[in-house]
Amino acid sequence: MKGNIRAIIGLLCVSGIFSSIALFKVVTMVYSLVQPSAITCSFNGHLSIPTQNAIQAYAQENHTALSSQSLINTLCDHFTCIKSAQLSLTPHGSHMVAHAHVPHALINDTLIANDQGHLFLAHDFNVSLLHNIKRMYIHNIHTSDKNLPSLIQQWIISTPLSLFESYAISWIDEHNIECIDIHDPQFIIRCRHDQLITKEIINQHAYIKNNYDNQQVHKRDKYIVTDIRFDKQIIISKK
Repeated sequence: MKGNIRAIIGLLCVSGIFSSIALFKVVTMVYSLVQPSAITCSFNGHLSIPTQNAIQAYAQENHTALSSQSLINTLCDHFTCIKSAQLSLTPHGSHMVAHAHVPHALINDTLIANDQGHLFLAHDFNVSLLHNIKRMYIHNIHTSDKNLPSLIQQWIISTPLSLFESYAISWIDEHNIECIDIHDPQFIIRCRHDQLITKEIINQHAYIKNNYDNQQVHKRDKYIVTDIRFDKQIIISKK
């Protein structure tokens, strides 16, 4: 069948009956008619296998009923973890390439924030990617939220990954951020949103921690807080 169609189109083209524009439209129409209804998908590696399978199934179910652009639009609306997608025809059917948002921070173990502060469900992403990104707990953030507050987003961006590797971050509000020592959770640094935890502060915190270790006082206190929110001074308190 395909050979006969090509021969007919070739004859018409040689005879000059079709213009180039008309020929392109006919070829596109015939090509779509002889293609199988299957669609394949490929991904950029950021998504979990169950989410990839769900996207593949959704695309297969809807691609014959929708135009290419409509399919991409509805797919991105349905799976918000997809940043963009491209659909193309191949000799074996349709193929879609989907690009997911890049995880930038893990919030409350349930949400992913990208570099613009947009939020997505964490279970849609490849779990292996979540071990090497910034992690923090934020009070009053819910799985239904679409974006991080700008103050939080700015603080995450400006804070180096090394701090998140050594401290569990708990954002209570913009005036009360607790950095809990991962290796000794009894020791906490408290700061504001407009403060960065510098190497000097880390060293001062280590000195205070070692001093309490030497006195063995920390065994009787629940938490020791190094509060740097005050101008040119550090306040040590018990919590």
